[in-house]
Amino acid sequence: MRRYLLFMLLLLAPFLLSNLYASDGVRIRMKTTMGDLTILLYDDTPQHRDNYLKLIDEGYLKGKLFHRLVKDFIVQAGDPDRRWQDSTDVRLYCTLDYTIPAEIRLPHCYHKRGALGAGRDPMAGASNASSPSQFYIVWGEIFDEETLDKADVRIAKNTDNTFVLNDTMREVYRTCGGWPYLDGDYTIFGEVLEGLEIIEKMHQLPVDKEKGKRPLADIVIIDICRIEE
Repeated sequence: MRRYLLFMLLLLAPFLLSNLYASDGVRIRMKTTMGDLTILLYDDTPQHRDNYLKLIDEGYLKGKLFHRLVKDFIVQAGDPDRRWQDSTDVRLYCTLDYTIPAEIRLPHCYHKRGALGAGRDPMAGASNASSPSQFYIVWGEIFDEETLDKADVRIAKNTDNTFVLNDTMREVYRTCGGWPYLDGDYTIFGEVLEGLEIIEKMHQLPVDKEKGKRPLADIVIIDICRIEE
């Protein structure tokens, strides 16, 4: 019996260890016109965490739109010029006057379903620096082993051949879903703890493909605040 318990513990250890970080961070509540999300900002990515907490405390993200929805991929928000723009505005990027250095923390911060990622500044080049306010939430797809093998090639390229998917990541991508092709290329700095069903509905809404996949009906961040422990 003891041997069996030890075997099970060793079997589960990689999964358990990979998720310890999920309890470390700051919880926030995002109220949108489609429902509420509870999100964890990771302590493992402190510069992104602190930047977004600053934006939240200043009320900067209130009124911002989810301006880009890509079915089976991501939903994106946080553009500082989208608050008053109508659907004729096709710009995807309009950032503040600073960037955030990349904080890519593989293998435990990756593009699983519900992951919160930072949009990359279009002028950052090889530095992978993040936009100060644009973020996305991953929905993605379920991947089979053959497709994950192909994703490994992309990830190796993103990480200068220093990283490939580990067993835990493969299991998550095969069973829960996500988008491994972005791993090593963009910073993941949080995850949705509650309200993932809102993202499931959101990414399937009709969009104007000629206007940057802008949703036909506005989705607004009504309020966003810290959850006091």
